[in-house]
Amino acid sequence: MKTILVSICFFLTFTLTAIADSTSLKKPHEFFIQGGSGLSTALYTPTYGERGSGFGGLFGLGYTYYVSSRWGINTGVNVSYYNSTYKADIVHEKYLVPDVQRPADLPPGNWEINADYKHYNEIQSARLLNIPLMVQFLQPIGKENYLYASAGFKIGIPLDSRFTSETDSLFTSYRNIESGDIINLPTQANFTYNGNLNIYVSYMITAEVGIRWPLAKRWGLYAGAYFDYGLNDINNDAGDRMITYNPATGETIYKSALQSSSNNVTVDGSVHLMAIGLRVKMAFR
Repeated sequence: MKTILVSICFFLTFTLTAIADSTSLKKPHEFFIQGGSGLSTALYTPTYGERGSGFGGLFGLGYTYYVSSRWGINTGVNVSYYNSTYKADIVHEKYLVPDVQRPADLPPGNWEINADYKHYNEIQSARLLNIPLMVQFLQPIGKENYLYASAGFKIGIPLDSRFTSETDSLFTSYRNIESGDIINLPTQANFTYNGNLNIYVSYMITAEVGIRWPLAKRWGLYAGAYFDYGLNDINNDAGDRMITYNPATGETIYKSALQSSSNNVTVDGSVHLMAIGLRVKMAFR
């Protein structure tokens, strides 16, 4: 986090210096609407099973203040979508439940809960409000076209994040620690569950390169490629169980593999956001 703050301070110092040294322009303000799509996902390494990347997109509004004919400072807001998947042949969960936390339909005693998911599949998705702060450079190519490049930082504020899990079958059993008695619950076939994820704000570096074409006297079209990479771990639920029981409500709660500290499924390290794709901007200056 200290490195991120130092980098942001350096970036702000550069941009403010550029403003102080800027020349007088007749039209220094440029407004644009934008949309984009590409690989937009969460990066992490599960100890078992397989993570998959997903596609996402973005749309939003932006503003560029040109401090000279070629240099500008870019900001705005956009809503971005991220998707990833996880799958495993077998997921096994086992943990101890003390007597005071046991399900109400079990006899008194301490119990061991065992749950087996067969052919487990999960889709993880998140929607973030991204706010960038970037430096943009224009290089003329031909009479009216420009090559543009921009780089900077972006903060991503979570709007919502959730998961959907599916499994061919879920088998759950309870074993009494004292007596050894085993209670098998009916197998749940084609089990599906929708739940929420809890993620932190994401701090990202971002870059973009492309071409700007003039459309009319004050209109222009930007088309290019972008890349975002999250610098911090966004996983706020690590170390939980994939299946738990809430004695206060009597509810069985199912969790994501991202949240898991199960016997054979945990996230090895941190979870970062990453996006790479194509973006189009319609600009008015």
